[in-house]
Amino acid sequence: MSSGTALIVEDNPSLRSLLALLLEGDGWRVLEARDGREGLALAQRSHPDIIVTDLRLPGLTGVSLARALRNGDADSVPLVGITSDPDGAEAARKTGLFREVLDKPFRPGPFLDAVRRWATKPPPDPSGDGR
Repeated sequence: MSSGTALIVEDNPSLRSLLALLLEGDGWRVLEARDGREGLALAQRSHPDIIVTDLRLPGLTGVSLARALRNGDADSVPLVGITSDPDGAEAARKTGLFREVLDKPFRPGPFLDAVRRWATKPPPDPSGDGR
């Protein structure tokens, strides 16, 4: 079984790198974008199995990114939003565009659980026994 592809759209380079390390350690192939426009272009080119996006991004926000994806070729890719803004999190949840919105800071376990729960193609079983 091949591993799934996750796209991380996050303008904070340290957090983006940390999320990439967590996902790679979980068996994911990871693509990274530093803003919404770059994330949209990468999503349209690479068709990831899941997208994790910050909601507060320069230029194209996470919600605007989600709307653009829903109106384009990547309309079925599950989206997980991440934010440190409680009001923004609630507003994003109400749009119905995101499968889940996580409040920053979050622990690695709940983050990975959310990605696994909503991804269209899960990562391979690390034990290799197919369970």
